[in-house]
Amino acid sequence: MKIIQTFWSKPFREAERRKGLQQACGWCNPLYYYMSHALSCLSLRQYYDEVELYTDPWGRQLLIDELRLPYTAVHLLPEELDSCPSELWAIGKIYAYRDQTEPFLHVDNDVFVWQRFPDTIVQAPLVAQNYERGIAFNRANVMNVMMIANDIPPYMQRMRSTDEANVGIFGGTDTAFIRRYADEALRFATANVNKLTKLQYHYYFNTVFEQYLLTCLAASEGREITYAFDDVDDHFSQMVRFNRVPSPQWYIHPCGPWKWAWWVGEAVASCLHDRFPEAYRQTMDWYGQQTAARVAAATPQGQRPEGRGTTGNVPRLSVVIPAYNMETLVGHCLQTVLTQTYKDMEVIVVDDGSTDTTVQRIAELAAVDGRVRLLRQTHRGVAAARNKGLVEARGELIAFVDADDYIHPQYLELMVQALDSHPEADMAMTNSIRTKKLTDEALSRHYDDETAAVGEGAIVRRALFMGYRKLSFEQFHTCHGKLFRRRLLEGLSFPEEYTMYEDAVMMNRVYQRVSKCVQVGHRLYFWLNHPSSALATSAAGRLQGAAAYRQCFSDTPQGDGMVRAACLQRIFLHSAWIRSLMDGGQYADLSRRERRAALHIPLPLRMEYWLSRHITAKKKWQTWCFLHSKRARKGLQT
Repeated sequence: MKIIQTFWSKPFREAERRKGLQQACGWCNPLYYYMSHALSCLSLRQYYDEVELYTDPWGRQLLIDELRLPYTAVHLLPEELDSCPSELWAIGKIYAYRDQTEPFLHVDNDVFVWQRFPDTIVQAPLVAQNYERGIAFNRANVMNVMMIANDIPPYMQRMRSTDEANVGIFGGTDTAFIRRYADEALRFATANVNKLTKLQYHYYFNTVFEQYLLTCLAASEGREITYAFDDVDDHFSQMVRFNRVPSPQWYIHPCGPWKWAWWVGEAVASCLHDRFPEAYRQTMDWYGQQTAARVAAATPQGQRPEGRGTTGNVPRLSVVIPAYNMETLVGHCLQTVLTQTYKDMEVIVVDDGSTDTTVQRIAELAAVDGRVRLLRQTHRGVAAARNKGLVEARGELIAFVDADDYIHPQYLELMVQALDSHPEADMAMTNSIRTKKLTDEALSRHYDDETAAVGEGAIVRRALFMGYRKLSFEQFHTCHGKLFRRRLLEGLSFPEEYTMYEDAVMMNRVYQRVSKCVQVGHRLYFWLNHPSSALATSAAGRLQGAAAYRQCFSDTPQGDGMVRAACLQRIFLHSAWIRSLMDGGQYADLSRRERRAALHIPLPLRMEYWLSRHITAKKKWQTWCFLHSKRARKGLQT
C-alpha cells in the first residue's frame, strides 16, 4: 500500500495575504507548520518506500525545492482547483482521493508515526483514524449546514446521527467506492459554495463534505469503516501524548486547537531535532531567511539597515537570557533571537536551576547554532542569572531578553543602527507590546514612527516619571526593550536580594548615569502576559515591589525631584495594593510586625510626597482615597 499526502497551497496563501502568516498555518507559530510537514513526511519515509505528494506548483517549490522533503513522487493537482474558493481547504484532499486507482492511505501532514501501520488498517476496504461520537460541535455544525444547504443527498437526509469519521488518515483497498465518494463530496461542496457566508462556522463546512458525507454514504451502502483508534475522547487528548512515544504511543495527531498549544509545537520541534537533525537545521535556516526577507520587504523605505555578518571571534553584541522552568516558551524566544537580521552577536542563556526540560531545549538549539552559550547555576533568582550573563558577556553592546518573551526580527538591527547613528548616546530604547498570545502575526506592522528621537538624560528621567505617574511604566522600569553600551553598565549589577522588581532598582541606577538616550520609534519587543508572569502582581509580588521602590527612592539623589516623586508614587500605590489584598484576606501568615513593616511609610517620605510639586492634586487625592477608603480600594486591582 502506498502512502499519499496533500498540500493545496491556495488556502495557505490567501489566509496569509488577508490575515498574516500566523492565521494561515493553523499552528501557534509558522515555524512549527513547516516542521510538521517535515516530521510527517520523514517519519513515513522511514517505514514506507512509496510516499507521494499531491500539490500545486507553489507547494512543490516550497516542500520539494526549498524544504527538500524526500517524497518519492510528486503529482500536480488539477488546474480547476484554482477557481475553487480558498475556504474549501479540504477540497485538495478530495481531488487526491479521486485520483487513486490502487490501495492507498492518505496521511495528513500533521500526523506523525513511529512504526508501520498495522495490517488490520492497510488491508481494510475502508479505513479512517477514529469515530467522532457525540461531539456537540459536530452536531451544531452539521445541523447548521443541513438547514441551508442545496442538493443534499438522500442518504445524508436519512441519517439521524451527527457522528462522523475523522480522516486524519483515510484510504483502503476499495478504491471504486472512494472515487465515488470523492465525486459526491465534490458535487456537494461546489453546489453550496454560495452558502458559505450564511454558515455560522463556514470554515468547518469542510468537515461536513469530507467526513460527515463519507460516514453517511458508507452507512447507506452498508460498508464498514475500520478505525485505527476507538478510545479517542472529545478533546483528542490521546492523540498528543508525546511523552509516551515511541512506545506505547506510536501515532500522534494534534487535531485542531492542539496546534495552538505551545508545548505541542515544541514537542514537534524536539522530535524533528532528535530523529532528523539535518532536516531540523535545514528548516531552521530556511525559516530564518524567509522571516528576515518577509519583514524587510514590509519595512518602510529607509528603515532597512544592512545586516552585519559575524566578524572575528569576539561578537559585537551580547544577548543575555535568564531562564527558569520555561520549557514551553524558551524555544520560541531563542528562535526569534537566532533568526534576527543582525548576526554579529552571541546569545548567553543562563539556566537558573530549572527542574523541567528547559536545559535540554536550550542545549538542542545550542547544538544547531554556535552563537548560543548555555550557562548553568543553582536556583538563585533572575537577578543572579542576569548578573552571571553580564559577567560572561563579551560584546560592547548588551541586550536583555526574558525567556518568555519574543522580539521582532529586526529588533537588534534597528537598535544597533540607532546607536551607530548617535555615537554619543549611551543606550537605545524601544516600545514594548504586552500580549497574551505568542504569535508572529503582523510583525511587520509594528512600526509607529520612522524616526529615532535623541534625548538628554534629564528627558529620559522625565519620561520615566511620566510613565510612573500614568501607571504605564513598563517601557522604563524593565531592562528589556533596551540596548546598552557596556560602559553604561560597568560597576552595576542587579540586586540579588529581590526575586521580583530587581530590574526596577537596576534601571533606576542606570538612568542616573545616562547622558543621552536614543528612543527608537518602533514597537519591537513583545512582552508575553501569561500566568507565571503574573507573579509580580501577586501578594508576594506587591511586598517585593514596595521594598524595591523604597530602594529606588533611597538611590535617587535629592536634586532629582521628578524621579523621587515617581518612586514615592509607586511606594504609596503598593501600600494601597497591599491594604486591598489584606482586605481580601491575603497575608494571613504575616505577623503583626511584618504587616506594619509592609504598610508603614516614614513621616519624611509622606511629607515629601504631599508637598511634591511633581505630583498633581488629583493624583494625591486618589492616593489618599486608596489608603483610607476600603471602598476605593475595591477597584484598585482592576
